[in-house]
Amino acid sequence: MPRWLKVQPAAVGSAAAAVYVAASMLYRAVIAHTGVFEPDELVAAIAAVYALWARTVVTPLARPRDKGGRPLTLRATATPGEHWPQPGQM
Repeated sequence: MPRWLKVQPAAVGSAAAAVYVAASMLYRAVIAHTGVFEPDELVAAIAAVYALWARTVVTPLARPRDKGGRPLTLRATATPGEHWPQPGQM
C-alpha cells in the first residue's frame, strides 16, 4: 500500500476539526453577523491542536525510534539448538 494512502486518525481528526472551525467562524462572521467565538468552535480548535500535538509526540508503530532518533533494534533471540533460560536462571 502506498504510504500516502495510510490514514492517520490524529491527522484526519485535527484536519476535520480545523476545517469545521474555519468554516463555522467564517459563516458566523460574514453571513450571520454574530459572534465569531462560540463554545463549539473553541472546543473544536482545542481538539485540533491536541490531535496535532498527539501526532507529533506519539511514535508511529511502523518505525519506532529512541529519544535520539535512532531506529530501535530487536533483542537477540536464541539460535536453533539453544534453549531459553528458565525464570530462575536469569
